[in-house]
Amino acid sequence: MRAKTIKIPKIKTNRQKRLALMREADRLFSLFIRQKAADHAGYVKCITCGRTMHWRNAQAGHCIVRTKLAVRYDERNVHPQCKHCNHFKEGDHFRYGTILDQLYGPGTAQSLIDIGNCRGKYPAPWFLDIIEETKKKLGEMKGVSA
Repeated sequence: MRAKTIKIPKIKTNRQKRLALMREADRLFSLFIRQKAADHAGYVKCITCGRTMHWRNAQAGHCIVRTKLAVRYDERNVHPQCKHCNHFKEGDHFRYGTILDQLYGPGTAQSLIDIGNCRGKYPAPWFLDIIEETKKKLGEMKGVSA
């Protein structure tokens, strides 16, 4: 008789847990940003070129790159963008920054750059807070939770 093999679940390291939480925070925050900007029919405009598309076809484009965790989930830094501007034009950061200054006031783009340059630790509980806050915002928009 053959002995049964027992599947032992992989114990995730703190880094793996943190990365999983970051992915979930990214997913929810992207949904929130794109849906928040959508009109009654579900259409959004690319912040940099103005192209209109359904929110599901838009991307959550960041003016200051996502590696700058301090501004990764800042609503001023993230807006709907078309794939062309976000990927092929690599975010079109100069135009994006100019538009941010028009939307939120002069110096906004520089302020986000300065905040983004602040280094700090972003442990798993920080991402949990982002997830919960974003779920709450999505629920308020839809009347249900994500």
